[in-house]
Parts: sequence; structure tokens; C-alpha cells
Amino acid sequence: MCDQPDCLLGSTALKVLRNKRRNISFSFITSLLFSTQSFTTSFRFDKQGQRILLAMYICADTYDDEPTFRAYARETVNRHRQFKMDPVLWSAFWTVFTNFLKSRGTVTPQQEQAWMQLGKTFDEECQSHLKALGLPHV
Repeated sequence: MCDQPDCLLGSTALKVLRNKRRNISFSFITSLLFSTQSFTTSFRFDKQGQRILLAMYICADTYDDEPTFRAYARETVNRHRQFKMDPVLWSAFWTVFTNFLKSRGTVTPQQEQAWMQLGKTFDEECQSHLKALGLPHV
């Protein structure tokens, strides 16, 4: 297990996602089969949490470069096709993520609104890509 602050933040993020939204957490590699304690002692969940936080950084960093941001959203859908996720989850994730951020400290209403707008744009691109692929979409 990684005991560095950024790794701990990753496993904490994954634990919050698992505990707050069971329908989302099911998508995270059958996380419902593991105890909450597993999330703080498992290298696997450290890595997965870190990947989620890295994805959020990439989204925030590329948002002003719309073609890159949208390409990243499409690539994310492509990587998740095998999991046959409910299309609603592409939008629902952002509420859970902003709640995670609030649980870690102060998030201003403007910051929350910015994350939710980013999530809305991300979801729109995901849904458009799902439709183009002939997959279930909202």
C-alpha cells in the first residue's frame, strides 16, 4: 500500500465514491465485494483512486482546449465500453466527485459550478459518442 498523501487521497476518493453512490461504485471493479477497510489497505484501490484523480486533472487541464477535452471524453468512453455502464453514470459521477471535493475542504459555489459545468460538457460528449457507436445513451 502506498502511504504517500496523494495515494491516500486516491483511495479516499474511491472510498467516498463507493459509499455515497452504490450504482456508481459497482462500476469500480466490483468494489461492493470489498469492505471499507480494504479501500485504505489495498494497493489496487490506491491505484484506481489515483487514476480517477488523474482523469479529473486531465479534464480540468484540457477543458479550455475543447477538441482535446472532447477527445479525452470519447477515449474514456472507449476504455469503459467493456463494463457496459449505465449511460446515466457519465453525468452522475460529477455530483459525487464535487461532493468528495467538498468533504476534503472548502469548495466555493463558483468552483462547484465550474466542476458541474465541466461535467455537463463531458457527459454531453460521452452521450454523443455512445450514440455514434450505437450504444445505449441518454
